[in-house]
Amino acid sequence: MAKKRMARRAFLERAGWTGLAAAGVCLMGAGDAPEKRGRRQTKPTKSGIVKMLRSEKTVYQDRKTGNEVWRMTQGNGENLGCYMTVEAITRDERYAVFSSNRTGSFQLYRVELESGELAQLSDVPQYNGHSLGMAPNGREAYYVAGSRIYATDVAAGDTRLVVDFEGKIPGPLAAFPFAMSRDGDQCLAQYYSEPDSAHLVMALVKTGEFHAVLRWIGRLCLTKI
Repeated sequence: MAKKRMARRAFLERAGWTGLAAAGVCLMGAGDAPEKRGRRQTKPTKSGIVKMLRSEKTVYQDRKTGNEVWRMTQGNGENLGCYMTVEAITRDERYAVFSSNRTGSFQLYRVELESGELAQLSDVPQYNGHSLGMAPNGREAYYVAGSRIYATDVAAGDTRLVVDFEGKIPGPLAAFPFAMSRDGDQCLAQYYSEPDSAHLVMALVKTGEFHAVLRWIGRLCLTKI
């Protein structure tokens, strides 16, 4: 079991969730701007798991390769995994996180890899299904909802507000893959202003403060810092 887990972790660090299908697991179905500060909220905004769901996991053998494949989700709705360069599995390799609109709007979910048991972890307005990623601590999932960045403890379900951009930027944060410093102290966020001007800001996780990094005419795509 130890060797199996080490091999899986090494693969995931290189490939992320997209590469997980090949490994046998799949989901179906500008710098010159003034400094700005966010409001810090230290207490959880929500405690506990929103809803527990039965397992949808099925196991079958791929006809071409002969490999065992785990299909983790089924039914109606879309189930979105993390971007291919973003970690999707907790450090203890017990859970994987994903976004799903199975209830009509996208929210954060987890799946226990061995049992297939599902759980809804978030219930926030304007959840951005493409912004999800595991933090370097291997315990929390970060995501964007409207103009706010949240972190949810995947095992416990406790959710906290990390940075609040509400009223500080002209609209909601843009949809782009989660990006965080290796030490977990800083994360990047992006928003747009007219005419098609992209703004990249760096947020400090411990204090909630954030400042402008880059202003760019056109679209930006960033996955790692």
